Amino acid sequence: MLGLIIKLVFASNTYAKTAYYSYSAYYNVNKLLKTNFEKPVDGYIFKKKYFKGVFIRPKYTSKYVKASNYGIVIFSGFLKYYGNVVIIKHKNDYKTIYAKLKKIYVKKGQRVKKKQIIGQTYINKPIYFEVRKDIKPVNAYAFLK
Repeated sequence: MLGLIIKLVFASNTYAKTAYYSYSAYYNVNKLLKTNFEKPVDGYIFKKKYFKGVFIRPKYTSKYVKASNYGIVIFSGFLKYYGNVVIIKHKNDYKTIYAKLKKIYVKKGQRVKKKQIIGQTYINKPIYFEVRKDIKPVNAYAFLK
């Protein structure tokens, strides 16, 4: 009986430490990314079902899409269902995807700076913004809040 109680206490302490460490790591990553990533377009952010990223409806005064952080363009072109797309690779294997653009102003292999213009938006249509770590989508809404 005593051995069972010790095992339960040990298991609960291990679980508490794991939860604490995972929460602190999540907090530190989000804190770091919030300071490094910028919103690509000024406007209203909303989410739709079945999409991993967010949509940003640009204001009437903002018609250009800007890079949210420095990196290298790894794709620039047209994709089915996404329209004109720009994918930028950042440090630590993060990638940002900017889709549903009217025009693209960058080419594959080009280095981009933070807030550099990479494309143009349609007047009344939102753009699609997605953040990925390696190949897994990450909560893009947390990056832009």
